[in-house]
Amino acid sequence: MQNWCAENREKLLEFGVDYPAVEIREDIGPITNDRTPKHGILIGALRSGNMDKVKALIAGAEAPVLLLSTEGLSNHFYKFPEENLAKLRECFAGIPVELFLVYRDKPKWLKSLWNQAIISYPGTPATFEEYAQLPIVRRLADWEQLKADMMESYGASHVEEVTLEENGWRIPLMDYLNIEDFEESESSEGQHNVSLGSDVLEFIRQMNQMRLGPNVRLAMFGLIHEIYNTSNLAFRNAGNWTEKHPGHIRPLDKAIRELGPVPDEDAEKVRQSLLTELEKKLNPA
Repeated sequence: MQNWCAENREKLLEFGVDYPAVEIREDIGPITNDRTPKHGILIGALRSGNMDKVKALIAGAEAPVLLLSTEGLSNHFYKFPEENLAKLRECFAGIPVELFLVYRDKPKWLKSLWNQAIISYPGTPATFEEYAQLPIVRRLADWEQLKADMMESYGASHVEEVTLEENGWRIPLMDYLNIEDFEESESSEGQHNVSLGSDVLEFIRQMNQMRLGPNVRLAMFGLIHEIYNTSNLAFRNAGNWTEKHPGHIRPLDKAIRELGPVPDEDAEKVRQSLLTELEKKLNPA
């Protein structure tokens, strides 16, 4: 959805909707930035309490409707200090705030949340069963309470709820924004960020026990992308990053060998593939 909004930004402006352009920096490591055109400014502000960039977003709005999107508003909601949430509400004082929430089938959502926790730095080593029982996860899974808490904390007067499996997100979003006869960019179609296979995810979960530093972890992601040609944004970006920063290959090789064989047969095949590729890089013919 975020890619679609960014690629159709100029057309949306014609309908009175501003999806602010997002600066995607290529000069920093993608470990905390998957380079999706989402408004992570909101998350940074809610963590730090500095609302300057949020105020600039509001002041620079180019249309009557300001459309902002980042999944962190829900996924990280219970980590935001109340005083920072109050500051955000102050920024939007006098401006009607509404929430557009896209739900998934809950088991799929929970599995996706776990997958992301495996990938996100520093990476959980928890099994799915362990992860699902974490207090913060159980709290996030209570969607009715989460919705009520978000409405109060964000000062929202209305929540539009959409179920992904029923209607997708695009048509409900267009209906919500009262947009008809919209000629979208052809390049904006399709899914931009595809999940990894269970074998690769299990290998990464096992490696999370090693508590790799961010750059060595990026090297691992880049190598996985090189071998498996992944369609996941974090791994594609890591591939581009590690091509320019090859110095973390040897520490990665050391960490994988220290981990030793993993019990899952498919994940062990991934481990062996990485070791084979690392051997080629460290000892070129």
